[in-house]
Amino acid sequence: MKKALMITGGHIDGLLLKSAYESNAFDYILGVDGGCNGLYLSGIIPDAIIGDFDSIEKVSMDYFQGRGCEIIQYEKKKDFTDTELAIGYLIKKGLESVHI
Repeated sequence: MKKALMITGGHIDGLLLKSAYESNAFDYILGVDGGCNGLYLSGIIPDAIIGDFDSIEKVSMDYFQGRGCEIIQYEKKKDFTDTELAIGYLIKKGLESVHI
C-alpha cells in the first residue's frame, strides 16, 4: 500500500512531525500551503507542495524552490480548499493511505 504524509496549515508541532516522518516509511510527502512552513522548520523536503500559497512564508517557498520540489500552484479564487485539492492530487497519484 502506497502511503503519503500530507502536512496542512495550522499549528504544527515540529517534534511530532519529525517523529512521524522518521518512524514511518512514506512513499510521498506533500506540503499544503501553510503546512510547508512546518516542513521547512522540521528540515523535511517534500516531493511536492500545493496550494494558492497565501499562507506559506517566503523563506519556505524559496527553500523548496531550490530543492527540486514539484510546485503545484492554484489561483486564490477557487471552488475547493487547498487541502481538498491536495487529497485529489494524491488520489490521482495513486496513493492509497494519507496521513494528515
